[in-house]
Amino acid sequence: MADHPFTLTLTGDAAERLERIVKAGDYPTPEAAVADALAVLEDSADLELDAWLKGVVAERYDAHATDPTKAISLEDARKRLLGGA
Repeated sequence: MADHPFTLTLTGDAAERLERIVKAGDYPTPEAAVADALAVLEDSADLELDAWLKGVVAERYDAHATDPTKAISLEDARKRLLGGA
């Protein structure tokens, strides 16, 4: 955790939105609102990564474990990704 102040300047719509939610009493300070927004953003990213790992990665791992003969070589994977380069 940072032990020094961090200065952030918001302008336009972002500044207006922050001011509006603090004035509405949703948060006691702009700092509290930004801290909460950062926590939500961080949690959201973790959830998306977890979903991808549990869905796509786990599914492909299971498919490979079931039938490893369907795997392609690293060279073939590069060709597919790079369009034959």
